[in-house]
Amino acid sequence: MAGGEIATRELFSLGVCLIAGDRPLARSAQGDRLIVGKSWLIQRLGAVMRSGGLNVAERAPGRDLLRRELAQFVFKPSARGRLRLEAARGHDDLVIATALAVLASDLAKVGTAGSARGRVISR
Repeated sequence: MAGGEIATRELFSLGVCLIAGDRPLARSAQGDRLIVGKSWLIQRLGAVMRSGGLNVAERAPGRDLLRRELAQFVFKPSARGRLRLEAARGHDDLVIATALAVLASDLAKVGTAGSARGRVISR
């Protein structure tokens, strides 16, 4: 296995650490998890949605709730003047879960811990 790559079978046993900001996908120094900025992750979800690449089965449990959460997901200024990504009201759990599913799909498609946009995980 080349340095920085993760075999596809290994992908689903790694944890994901979601951090503030737009940090691109990276592997932790210990190699035990992936680290990604929330902004970067949400931007990736948005790109998939805009391209028509996100399909949720008509009868999928929680489909309507996901639509509501997506509609209420906003940028809010923080006390420090930075933009925060979160639900305007209520929860954004399904939005984050969907974004993580998009990430997992991207990684499975390329077969490494890089994104479909060509970023490769560094150690």
